[in-house]
Amino acid sequence: MSPSSPANRSRDQRFALLAALALCGFLLIVAGLMRLQIGQHDYYQRLAQENRVRPEVLRAPRGAIFDRTGLLLADNYPSFNIVFRPTPAESAQRMPVTSGWLARVGQLVEGDTTRLKTLVAVANASGQTAVLRRGSPFAVAAAVEESRSDLPGVEVMIEPIRHYPHGELASHLLGYAGEIGDQELEERADQGYRPGDLVGRTGVERSYEEVLRGRDGAEFVVVNAWGRRVATLREGPPLKPVPGHDLVLTLDLRVQQAMEEVMAGVDRGAAVAVDPRDGGILAMVSVMCCGRVQRSARPASQKDWSRHLISATSSSKTGMPLSSKARRTFPPLYHQS
Repeated sequence: MSPSSPANRSRDQRFALLAALALCGFLLIVAGLMRLQIGQHDYYQRLAQENRVRPEVLRAPRGAIFDRTGLLLADNYPSFNIVFRPTPAESAQRMPVTSGWLARVGQLVEGDTTRLKTLVAVANASGQTAVLRRGSPFAVAAAVEESRSDLPGVEVMIEPIRHYPHGELASHLLGYAGEIGDQELEERADQGYRPGDLVGRTGVERSYEEVLRGRDGAEFVVVNAWGRRVATLREGPPLKPVPGHDLVLTLDLRVQQAMEEVMAGVDRGAAVAVDPRDGGILAMVSVMCCGRVQRSARPASQKDWSRHLISATSSSKTGMPLSSKARRTFPPLYHQS
Protein backbone atom coordinates (compact mmCIF):
# COMPACT_ATOMS: atom_id res chain seq x y z
CA MET A 1 0.00 0.00 0.00
CA SER A 2 1.50 3.36 -1.05
CA PRO A 3 1.93 6.20 1.43
CA SER A 4 -0.48 8.35 -0.56
CA SER A 5 -3.32 5.88 -0.45
CA PRO A 6 -6.79 7.18 0.41
CA ALA A 7 -6.72 5.39 3.80
CA ASN A 8 -3.52 7.17 4.85
CA ARG A 9 -4.83 10.52 3.69
CA SER A 10 -8.05 10.02 5.67
CA ARG A 11 -6.08 9.13 8.79
CA ASP A 12 -3.84 12.16 8.40
CA GLN A 13 -6.89 14.39 7.98
CA ARG A 14 -8.49 13.01 11.15
CA PHE A 15 -5.23 13.49 13.04
CA ALA A 16 -4.93 17.06 11.78
CA LEU A 17 -8.54 17.75 12.77
CA LEU A 18 -8.01 16.36 16.29
CA ALA A 19 -4.78 18.33 16.61
CA ALA A 20 -6.58 21.51 15.50
CA LEU A 21 -9.39 20.89 17.98
CA ALA A 22 -6.89 20.24 20.78
CA LEU A 23 -4.99 23.40 19.86
CA CYS A 24 -8.21 25.43 19.81
CA GLY A 25 -9.16 24.05 23.23
CA PHE A 26 -5.73 24.85 24.61
CA LEU A 27 -5.93 28.38 23.21
CA LEU A 28 -9.37 28.84 24.79
CA ILE A 29 -8.00 27.75 28.16
CA VAL A 30 -5.05 30.11 27.81
CA ALA A 31 -7.39 32.96 26.82
CA GLY A 32 -9.62 32.24 29.81
CA LEU A 33 -6.67 32.18 32.19
CA MET A 34 -5.38 35.45 30.75
CA ARG A 35 -8.81 37.00 31.18
CA LEU A 36 -8.94 35.88 34.83
CA GLN A 37 -5.34 36.73 35.66
CA ILE A 38 -5.00 39.95 33.70
CA GLY A 39 -8.36 41.26 32.56
CA GLN A 40 -10.23 40.64 35.86
CA HIS A 41 -7.24 40.69 38.20
CA ASP A 42 -8.39 43.78 40.11
CA TYR A 43 -11.91 42.42 40.56
CA TYR A 44 -10.84 39.07 42.02
CA GLN A 45 -8.12 40.64 44.11
CA ARG A 46 -10.71 42.97 45.66
CA LEU A 47 -13.09 40.04 46.21
CA ALA A 48 -10.39 38.00 47.94
CA GLN A 49 -9.46 40.99 50.08
CA GLU A 50 -13.09 41.48 51.14
CA ASN A 51 -13.37 37.80 52.09
CA ARG A 52 -10.12 37.96 54.07
CA VAL A 53 -10.66 41.33 55.77
CA ARG A 54 -13.68 42.09 57.96
CA PRO A 55 -14.65 45.52 59.29
CA GLU A 56 -15.41 45.78 63.01
CA VAL A 57 -17.32 48.70 64.49
CA LEU A 58 -15.74 50.60 67.38
CA ARG A 59 -18.63 51.98 69.41
CA ALA A 60 -18.44 55.64 70.32
CA PRO A 61 -19.51 56.47 73.90
CA ARG A 62 -22.27 58.99 74.48
CA GLY A 63 -21.34 62.28 76.04
CA ALA A 64 -21.53 62.66 79.82
CA ILE A 65 -24.06 64.91 81.55
CA PHE A 66 -23.08 67.19 84.46
CA ASP A 67 -24.96 69.58 86.71
CA ARG A 68 -24.00 73.24 87.02
CA THR A 69 -21.40 72.49 89.73
CA GLY A 70 -19.69 69.70 87.77
CA LEU A 71 -21.31 66.72 89.51
CA LEU A 72 -21.73 63.74 87.19
CA LEU A 73 -25.34 62.87 86.31
CA ALA A 74 -24.90 60.35 83.47
CA ASP A 75 -21.96 58.56 81.89
CA ASN A 76 -21.06 55.19 80.37
CA TYR A 77 -19.58 51.91 81.55
CA PRO A 78 -18.44 48.85 79.57
CA SER A 79 -20.86 45.99 79.01
CA PHE A 80 -19.77 42.49 77.95
CA ASN A 81 -21.98 41.02 75.22
CA ILE A 82 -21.64 37.43 74.04
CA VAL A 83 -22.17 37.44 70.27
CA PHE A 84 -22.15 34.97 67.39
CA ARG A 85 -20.44 36.02 64.17
CA PRO A 86 -21.48 33.79 61.25
CA THR A 87 -18.85 32.32 58.96
CA PRO A 88 -18.68 34.17 55.61
CA ALA A 89 -21.04 32.63 53.05
CA GLU A 90 -18.16 32.26 50.58
CA SER A 91 -16.15 30.15 53.03
CA ALA A 92 -15.72 26.49 52.16
CA GLN A 93 -15.52 25.66 55.88
CA ARG A 94 -18.92 26.96 56.98
CA MET A 95 -19.51 25.76 60.51
CA PRO A 96 -22.37 23.31 61.10
CA VAL A 97 -24.46 23.98 64.21
CA THR A 98 -24.43 20.74 66.19
CA SER A 99 -26.29 19.83 69.35
CA GLY A 100 -22.99 19.56 71.20
CA TRP A 101 -21.97 23.07 70.11
CA LEU A 102 -25.35 24.47 71.20
CA ALA A 103 -25.19 22.68 74.55
CA ARG A 104 -21.71 24.05 75.23
CA VAL A 105 -22.65 27.61 74.29
CA GLY A 106 -25.90 27.40 76.27
CA GLN A 107 -23.98 26.28 79.32
CA LEU A 108 -21.47 29.12 79.02
CA VAL A 109 -23.95 31.94 78.41
CA GLU A 110 -26.57 30.38 80.70
CA GLY A 111 -29.22 30.54 77.98
CA ASP A 112 -31.92 28.37 76.45
CA THR A 113 -30.57 26.22 73.61
CA THR A 114 -33.77 26.57 71.57
CA ARG A 115 -33.47 30.36 71.60
CA LEU A 116 -29.75 30.16 70.82
CA LYS A 117 -30.41 27.84 67.87
CA THR A 118 -32.92 30.32 66.45
CA LEU A 119 -30.52 33.27 66.86
CA VAL A 120 -27.67 31.37 65.20
CA ALA A 121 -29.89 30.25 62.32
CA VAL A 122 -31.03 33.83 61.68
CA ALA A 123 -27.42 35.06 61.84
CA ASN A 124 -26.24 32.43 59.35
CA ALA A 125 -29.10 33.30 56.98
CA SER A 126 -28.62 37.08 57.17
CA GLY A 127 -24.87 37.27 57.72
CA GLN A 128 -25.45 39.66 60.66
CA THR A 129 -23.95 39.26 64.12
CA ALA A 130 -26.38 37.86 66.72
CA VAL A 131 -26.25 38.88 70.39
CA LEU A 132 -26.57 35.74 72.52
CA ARG A 133 -26.42 37.52 75.87
CA ARG A 134 -26.17 41.17 76.85
CA GLY A 135 -24.55 42.55 79.97
CA SER A 136 -22.77 39.32 80.87
CA PRO A 137 -20.85 39.15 84.16
CA PHE A 138 -17.09 39.26 83.86
CA ALA A 139 -16.83 35.59 84.88
CA VAL A 140 -19.07 34.54 81.96
CA ALA A 141 -17.13 36.71 79.50
CA ALA A 142 -13.84 35.24 80.73
CA ALA A 143 -15.15 31.67 80.36
CA VAL A 144 -16.24 32.39 76.78
CA GLU A 145 -12.83 33.87 75.92
CA GLU A 146 -11.12 30.77 77.29
CA SER A 147 -13.31 28.52 75.10
CA ARG A 148 -13.13 30.50 71.85
CA SER A 149 -10.87 27.97 70.16
CA ASP A 150 -13.50 25.25 70.73
CA LEU A 151 -16.49 27.44 69.84
CA PRO A 152 -15.98 29.01 66.38
CA GLY A 153 -18.11 32.08 65.83
CA VAL A 154 -18.64 32.91 69.53
CA GLU A 155 -16.92 36.09 70.74
CA VAL A 156 -17.08 38.68 73.50
CA MET A 157 -17.94 42.20 72.33
CA ILE A 158 -17.51 45.20 74.63
CA GLU A 159 -19.83 48.16 74.19
CA PRO A 160 -20.53 51.23 76.32
CA ILE A 161 -23.97 51.47 77.91
CA ARG A 162 -25.59 54.28 79.86
CA HIS A 163 -25.01 54.62 83.60
CA TYR A 164 -26.76 56.98 86.02
CA PRO A 165 -24.64 57.16 89.20
CA HIS A 166 -27.40 58.76 91.28
CA GLY A 167 -30.07 56.22 90.37
CA GLU A 168 -33.56 57.65 90.06
CA LEU A 169 -32.54 61.14 91.16
CA ALA A 170 -33.67 63.68 88.50
CA SER A 171 -34.94 60.83 86.32
CA HIS A 172 -37.91 62.84 85.01
CA LEU A 173 -35.54 65.55 83.84
CA LEU A 174 -32.67 63.45 82.50
CA GLY A 175 -34.83 60.77 80.88
CA TYR A 176 -32.99 57.72 79.63
CA ALA A 177 -31.32 56.23 76.56
CA GLY A 178 -32.36 52.83 75.23
CA GLU A 179 -31.39 50.50 72.42
CA ILE A 180 -32.72 51.53 69.03
CA GLY A 181 -35.60 49.44 67.67
CA ASP A 182 -36.00 47.89 64.24
CA GLN A 183 -38.49 50.51 63.03
CA GLU A 184 -36.35 53.40 64.29
CA LEU A 185 -33.34 51.79 62.64
CA GLU A 186 -35.07 51.89 59.27
CA GLU A 187 -36.12 55.51 59.78
CA ARG A 188 -32.64 56.65 60.88
CA ALA A 189 -30.50 54.45 58.64
CA ASP A 190 -29.31 57.50 56.68
CA GLN A 191 -28.07 59.07 59.95
CA GLY A 192 -25.54 56.30 60.56
CA TYR A 193 -27.39 54.35 63.25
CA ARG A 194 -26.60 50.65 63.60
CA PRO A 195 -28.23 47.76 65.45
CA GLY A 196 -27.39 47.97 69.14
CA ASP A 197 -26.93 51.77 69.19
CA LEU A 198 -28.35 53.76 72.09
CA VAL A 199 -30.82 56.51 71.34
CA GLY A 200 -32.37 59.08 73.69
CA ARG A 201 -35.90 58.11 74.68
CA THR A 202 -37.11 60.87 77.00
CA GLY A 203 -35.93 63.99 78.78
CA VAL A 204 -32.51 65.52 78.20
CA GLU A 205 -31.26 62.30 76.62
CA ARG A 206 -33.81 62.69 73.83
CA SER A 207 -33.76 66.48 73.46
CA TYR A 208 -29.97 66.59 73.06
CA GLU A 209 -29.58 63.31 71.14
CA GLU A 210 -27.53 64.91 68.35
CA VAL A 211 -25.18 66.52 70.88
CA LEU A 212 -24.68 63.49 73.13
CA ARG A 213 -24.37 60.94 70.35
CA GLY A 214 -20.86 60.19 69.14
CA ARG A 215 -19.56 58.92 65.81
CA ASP A 216 -18.58 55.26 65.62
CA GLY A 217 -15.16 54.24 64.38
CA ALA A 218 -13.99 51.09 62.62
CA GLU A 219 -10.99 48.85 62.24
CA PHE A 220 -10.28 46.13 59.69
CA VAL A 221 -9.24 42.73 60.95
CA VAL A 222 -7.86 39.70 59.10
CA VAL A 223 -9.95 36.54 59.48
CA ASN A 224 -9.31 32.94 58.52
CA ALA A 225 -11.61 30.52 56.68
CA TRP A 226 -13.65 30.01 59.87
CA GLY A 227 -14.21 33.75 60.22
CA ARG A 228 -12.00 33.95 63.30
CA ARG A 229 -9.96 37.06 63.90
CA VAL A 230 -6.27 36.34 63.49
CA ALA A 231 -4.72 39.80 63.15
CA THR A 232 -5.42 43.49 62.68
CA LEU A 233 -4.88 44.89 59.21
CA ARG A 234 -1.81 47.11 59.30
CA GLU A 235 -2.18 48.70 55.88
CA GLY A 236 -3.82 51.72 57.46
CA PRO A 237 -4.66 53.08 60.93
CA PRO A 238 -8.13 52.31 62.35
CA LEU A 239 -10.81 54.97 62.26
CA LYS A 240 -11.06 56.01 65.90
CA PRO A 241 -14.52 56.60 67.38
CA VAL A 242 -15.43 60.16 68.27
CA PRO A 243 -17.17 60.43 71.67
CA GLY A 244 -20.30 62.51 72.00
CA HIS A 245 -20.11 66.01 73.45
CA ASP A 246 -20.47 66.44 77.20
CA LEU A 247 -23.45 68.44 78.42
CA VAL A 248 -23.55 70.82 81.40
CA LEU A 249 -27.05 71.58 82.67
CA THR A 250 -28.32 74.50 84.76
CA LEU A 251 -29.59 71.84 87.19
CA ASP A 252 -28.20 71.93 90.73
CA LEU A 253 -28.09 68.37 92.04
CA ARG A 254 -28.25 69.47 95.70
CA VAL A 255 -31.38 71.54 95.07
CA GLN A 256 -32.86 68.66 93.05
CA GLN A 257 -32.22 66.19 95.86
CA ALA A 258 -33.71 68.51 98.49
CA MET A 259 -36.81 69.10 96.34
CA GLU A 260 -37.33 65.38 95.76
CA GLU A 261 -37.06 64.71 99.49
CA VAL A 262 -39.73 67.36 100.16
CA MET A 263 -41.99 65.94 97.44
CA ALA A 264 -41.52 62.34 98.63
CA GLY A 265 -44.77 62.43 100.62
CA VAL A 266 -46.86 63.90 97.78
CA ASP A 267 -49.13 61.55 95.81
CA ARG A 268 -49.34 63.69 92.70
CA GLY A 269 -47.80 67.01 91.84
CA ALA A 270 -44.85 68.92 90.49
CA ALA A 271 -42.29 71.48 91.60
CA VAL A 272 -39.83 73.63 89.65
CA ALA A 273 -37.01 75.82 90.99
CA VAL A 274 -35.91 78.61 88.64
CA ASP A 275 -32.87 80.86 88.89
CA PRO A 276 -34.38 84.40 88.73
CA ARG A 277 -31.18 85.83 87.30
CA ASP A 278 -31.25 83.92 84.01
CA GLY A 279 -34.32 81.67 84.07
CA GLY A 280 -32.23 78.50 84.34
CA ILE A 281 -33.93 75.43 85.79
CA LEU A 282 -32.28 74.54 89.12
CA ALA A 283 -34.53 71.60 89.90
CA MET A 284 -37.63 69.90 88.52
CA VAL A 285 -39.75 67.18 90.10
CA SER A 286 -42.82 65.42 88.71
CA VAL A 287 -44.47 62.93 91.07
CA MET A 288 -46.74 60.19 89.75
CA CYS A 289 -49.33 58.45 91.87
CA CYS A 290 -47.64 55.09 91.51
CA GLY A 291 -43.91 55.82 91.59
CA ARG A 292 -41.45 55.75 88.74
CA VAL A 293 -40.65 53.27 86.07
CA GLN A 294 -37.24 51.67 86.61
CA ARG A 295 -34.81 53.37 84.25
CA SER A 296 -32.54 51.13 82.24
CA ALA A 297 -30.21 51.35 79.29
CA ARG A 298 -32.16 48.47 77.73
CA PRO A 299 -35.82 48.75 76.70
CA ALA A 300 -38.36 47.47 79.21
CA SER A 301 -40.29 44.39 78.20
CA GLN A 302 -43.88 44.65 77.04
CA LYS A 303 -44.96 42.66 80.10
CA ASP A 304 -43.31 45.11 82.51
CA TRP A 305 -44.82 48.14 80.75
CA SER A 306 -48.29 46.59 80.68
CA ARG A 307 -48.16 45.75 84.38
CA HIS A 308 -46.98 49.27 85.23
CA LEU A 309 -49.62 50.97 83.08
CA ILE A 310 -52.44 48.90 84.57
CA SER A 311 -51.28 49.73 88.09
CA ALA A 312 -50.83 53.41 87.23
CA THR A 313 -54.19 53.85 85.54
CA SER A 314 -56.17 52.04 88.24
CA SER A 315 -54.68 54.21 91.01
CA SER A 316 -54.68 57.54 89.16
CA LYS A 317 -57.50 60.03 89.49
CA THR A 318 -56.27 62.18 86.62
CA GLY A 319 -56.18 59.45 83.97
CA MET A 320 -52.68 60.56 82.98
CA PRO A 321 -50.37 58.84 85.46
CA LEU A 322 -47.24 58.87 83.30
CA SER A 323 -47.41 62.51 82.16
CA SER A 324 -44.77 64.96 83.33
CA LYS A 325 -46.75 67.40 85.43
CA ALA A 326 -43.86 69.85 85.66
CA ARG A 327 -44.06 70.48 81.89
CA ARG A 328 -47.84 70.58 81.53
CA THR A 329 -49.67 73.86 80.91
CA PHE A 330 -52.91 74.85 82.62
CA PRO A 331 -55.48 77.54 81.76
CA PRO A 332 -55.64 80.53 84.14
CA LEU A 333 -58.14 80.40 87.00
CA TYR A 334 -59.47 83.80 85.99
CA HIS A 335 -58.71 86.59 83.61
CA GLN A 336 -59.15 90.34 83.67
CA SER A 337 -61.56 91.84 81.19
